Amino acid sequence: DDDDEEEGMWEIGDNQENIDPVAGTSNSNSAVGKEGRKNKPNPQKRELVKTARENGKSYTNYKGVIVPDRSVKIGCEQTCKRRCTSNFCEEERVAINSDYWRLSDIQKKEFEGKSIKKNPVSRVTVENSRKTCTRHYFLPRNDDLIRVCRKFYLTTLDIGSKRIRYTEESRSGSLLAARADRRGSNCSANKTPPRLLKIARKYIEDLPAVHSHYCRSRSSKKYLPAEWQNFSNVYRKYRQYCEEKNYQAVSEYVFRKIFSTEYNIGVHSPKKDKCSICLKFGALTQPTEEERREYEQHDTEKKARNALYAADQKRAGEEEKFVAVSFDLQKVLHTPHGKSMLFFYSRKYAVYNLTFYESKTQKTFCYMWGEKDGKRGCNEVCSVMWKYLTQLD
Repeated sequence: DDDDEEEGMWEIGDNQENIDPVAGTSNSNSAVGKEGRKNKPNPQKRELVKTARENGKSYTNYKGVIVPDRSVKIGCEQTCKRRCTSNFCEEERVAINSDYWRLSDIQKKEFEGKSIKKNPVSRVTVENSRKTCTRHYFLPRNDDLIRVCRKFYLTTLDIGSKRIRYTEESRSGSLLAARADRRGSNCSANKTPPRLLKIARKYIEDLPAVHSHYCRSRSSKKYLPAEWQNFSNVYRKYRQYCEEKNYQAVSEYVFRKIFSTEYNIGVHSPKKDKCSICLKFGALTQPTEEERREYEQHDTEKKARNALYAADQKRAGEEEKFVAVSFDLQKVLHTPHGKSMLFFYSRKYAVYNLTFYESKTQKTFCYMWGEKDGKRGCNEVCSVMWKYLTQLD
């Protein structure tokens, strides 16, 4: 009979990409998931527009008008008494413009404060003049500041006179340093109070979430039982809890944000099975002494098996003639398989797969047989084990 069974079993070669199927241990007393889901940076359109505007790049404003890049404009005339065009060539102006727009907003203000000197009015030509001061403008060249006219200064940096006035008005302190931007410092009017956030976090931490039986060594993620169904049901139960305790519930958006980013909890159970004994004991509100003793014995045996397997893995790495192998039945492969509805209504043929994994060499051997050649009983498993051991020798 064994020979007949072996004829229907097919062997698949080693696969270097497989992962050790035996999971290790994890601390069940840890927090409900160490890390939540972190979304990839996805800046909004207005943030991209703001960044482009601050860096002097082209952008489209809220009116749909395309604003061009900040570039050097036509300077003063040749008759300028400062001879600005003679002191600075076009390449130097372009370099100053690009360096200026690479600065941050506060650095731009500092540069303007150092390159513009505010002095008293030197001469009065009109009575009752509104002019209160005279400004001297300077641009850097070879570690020196060369005085230029107002038009040459503004066209080189491609800024307006309004920005100069705003920079002067925003200076603070006895040193006349540039004042930092104070926008966004006010608290939002609809901000959720910290007390309500604390209650929501406490509720999430008290949820009956457990580790996956096979995934616990690779992930700190925990999962809620099947009766919680989905996130909407979790939030619904949270609102019921707040009504019973006479608490104010946070919005669903805030609750989802805390649930997703601060905690690593899954509502749907993973595809891999969980330990029925651990789940049964976790569901007991007041376990008896005998039930507690049985669970402690089960937990002790689990840790002993994991320790023994870890020791065998270490020994396999040190001794050449020693091999640490783990094996298990994998998912049943139904044939035919596809997304078409014709496959859904057609009769399936089951193919079984018993996989062996060598920890040292990281080789995987899959032995497959169809349902007409055998079942998944001890005879089939022992036949495959005997075949693997004979090949191993």
